[in-house]
Amino acid sequence: MKALAIFPEKKDIRIIQVPEPKLDSPDQVLIHPLEVGICGTDRGLARFEFGTPPPGLDYLVAGHETIGEVVEAGKNVEGFRKGDLVVPTVRRPCGEARCLPCRIEESDMCFTGRFTERGIKSAGGYMTELIAEHPAYLTRIPAGLRSVGVLLEPLSIIEKALKQLEEIQERLPWKCPPGTRGGKYGCRSALVLGAGPVGFLAAISLANMGMKTYLASRNDPEDPKIRVLERAGITYFCSRQRSPQEIAERIGNIDVVLEAAGSSELSFEYLPILGVNGIYIMTGVPGQGNTLSVNGDDIMRRIVVYNQVVLGVVNANLSAFRRGVEHLAAFCEKVPESMEAIITARVPLESYAGYLMQKQRGEIKSVLSL
Repeated sequence: MKALAIFPEKKDIRIIQVPEPKLDSPDQVLIHPLEVGICGTDRGLARFEFGTPPPGLDYLVAGHETIGEVVEAGKNVEGFRKGDLVVPTVRRPCGEARCLPCRIEESDMCFTGRFTERGIKSAGGYMTELIAEHPAYLTRIPAGLRSVGVLLEPLSIIEKALKQLEEIQERLPWKCPPGTRGGKYGCRSALVLGAGPVGFLAAISLANMGMKTYLASRNDPEDPKIRVLERAGITYFCSRQRSPQEIAERIGNIDVVLEAAGSSELSFEYLPILGVNGIYIMTGVPGQGNTLSVNGDDIMRRIVVYNQVVLGVVNANLSAFRRGVEHLAAFCEKVPESMEAIITARVPLESYAGYLMQKQRGEIKSVLSL
């Protein structure tokens, strides 16, 4: 069967033929990936900045965002059957007894760093025609969400981030008074940085929580994809036209800044405008080699004096995927046009070069179909 393979040592990417997986145990599921999303991580792999093949192989099958269809279930599998739509998680536990998170199905918080990740680190990914997986790493997707199900993996990162946001902000009286328009978070303001798929999903999620939500990026305000935000009730700022300070003046106290751009320069440029008792969430992983000069005294002073929190979030476990399914359904009901518009291109796997190697003009999320 065909698969898109990355050869890190040879610095080569191509479609190859690989053996079809078999059900090695009666508690596995065989899945046909239908679509696989492309993200910044995939493009970093394509630039050979990171990525580790499975033991014994010189290639890594790419892809970690997918929606697939069950084609066969082992005789001991419960809860999944042929024809079900599913989304697998990305990270697998390290297997070490001393790592409590991995032992309790929270490998996204692995202590040892010896985890594996499908399509990224030491485990084959989803840009292929068949994969074998254990049900413990699968989330079922309703048929009605087939067209947006491939967005569940990036949304799971936001689900994890916002759950931790709520838990951390229990440190103070943060919920709004009863009767506040927008509900318990209607008096709070959130700013998202970055107009990629994670940024869009973050903005829609924060708005769904009731917060007054804004998004800043370098995109021209007339860019068609910015209209997707406007239809979802999100206010847009062009960072080339307004400074962070000007944006802060327009918003007022900024309770949440969620970075989804993968730029260290942008992240630290906006850190000083975080408001009193605010939380700054970083989800992007910048490329290597960029050196910054920052005012460390001012940053430390503001964080301490204003009771601020800076939080990094990577990967997500099954509970975040399950919450994401509920929210995908809610978003599709509330802002259906915006959700459908996030996927800007669907192309066959054979067209990978034009989409994996570089971002397309007007792109939010590009998807490869198998």
